[in-house]
Amino acid sequence: MHDTIELTLVTRGAEWVSFDDDAPAQAARSALIVVPPRVVHSSFTKQVGVDFFCLHLDAQHAATVLDELALDVLDAPHTRLASPGLCAAFRRLEAAKAQSVLAADDGSVAVLDALAQMVVTKQRRDELPNRRRLERVEAWVRAHLDEAHTVPSLAKVAGLSPFHFLRTFRQYFGCTPHQFVLERRLERARELMRGELRLTDIAHEVGFSSSSRLTEAFTRRFGETPSAFRASQRVTSSLNTSTPMANATKPLAVGTTRTLLTAVPNETRSQVAPPFVV
Repeated sequence: MHDTIELTLVTRGAEWVSFDDDAPAQAARSALIVVPPRVVHSSFTKQVGVDFFCLHLDAQHAATVLDELALDVLDAPHTRLASPGLCAAFRRLEAAKAQSVLAADDGSVAVLDALAQMVVTKQRRDELPNRRRLERVEAWVRAHLDEAHTVPSLAKVAGLSPFHFLRTFRQYFGCTPHQFVLERRLERARELMRGELRLTDIAHEVGFSSSSRLTEAFTRRFGETPSAFRASQRVTSSLNTSTPMANATKPLAVGTTRTLLTAVPNETRSQVAPPFVV
């Protein structure tokens, strides 16, 4: 265990690595092993002739070079296939170590740049599939508002790991899964409140344990209680179904007359029909 970020690139043969007492996993040629600070890990080889490059980075130094997306890659221990660009950057770093400390520092920055480029390229490649996965999650949530949802359960719907799902979800929707589910429940509750369902029934249909829980969340979100919202909806409905405007034409009583006023040229005005009797 160490206080730095460890990046190990296997260049020949295969190495076995385990994190936090998990079962060992094989890291073959071109595998990048990422070990964040303070993570218990071990590695061993089962064959002769294993070569690798190992780079220890200060976490603060990495944060100044990597953007937020690439920095996320260093948050959890894992192995991944390194890109050709990253492999080349490691080889340049190894050569720079023999020159000077400054050259080695430049080489470590080049490795981080290559890692960031690898992550961004993969994100662009995965962007469309991830969007479809998250749209599937959105449809699932809307169709199952009355069920309990967790990050692992929604990640399973998306077909992603919980860690990858959570990060991708926040990037796509701009909120956490909890906030997203709550918003969908409140939107649906407000729609149902325009009808005649009891508040208790609405609460259960959209996934709240009680009407009081729904009232609390609804008031916090919309700034009015469900009863106040329903009252305003009744007033609006009443106004929409009220009598026509006061200045609308009233029907004539039997026996009364009304003159048709029509714009007619002076020379033909004498031909206008006389008042008619209803």
